[in-house]
Amino acid sequence: DKVYKIHFPADELPSELADAFWSVTLYSVPDYHVIPNKLNKFCINNYTGPKLSEDGSLTLYIAAEKPADVDTGNWLPSKAGKEFSLNFRLYVPKKEVLEGKVFLPPLEVIK
Repeated sequence: DKVYKIHFPADELPSELADAFWSVTLYSVPDYHVIPNKLNKFCINNYTGPKLSEDGSLTLYIAAEKPADVDTGNWLPSKAGKEFSLNFRLYVPKKEVLEGKVFLPPLEVIK
C-alpha cells in the first residue's frame, strides 16, 4: 500500500552497467508470479521508455496507483495489500558488475 522509488544518479544509470539491457521486474510472493495489472506492465527496462529527469538521473516508482506527476514509463504497478519482490537484471553485465564493484541504490519508501 506504499509508494516506493529507486533513484539512479545521472552518473550511475543502469544502462551503463550492461552491454545489452537492464530490467526491473515485480513478482508476487510467495509464489513469484507477475502481478496482473490493467496496463499488463510487469517490468521497466531501457526498452519500455522510462524518462530521465532534467539532471539526467532516473527515478523508478513502484505503487498500486501511479503517483501524480510521474511519467507512466517510470511507474511499475504493484497491487495494494500484496507483498512483492523486485528483481533487477543486467544482461551482458560489464566487468565492474561481475567483479562485485557495483551496488544498486536502495528501494526507498516515499509514502
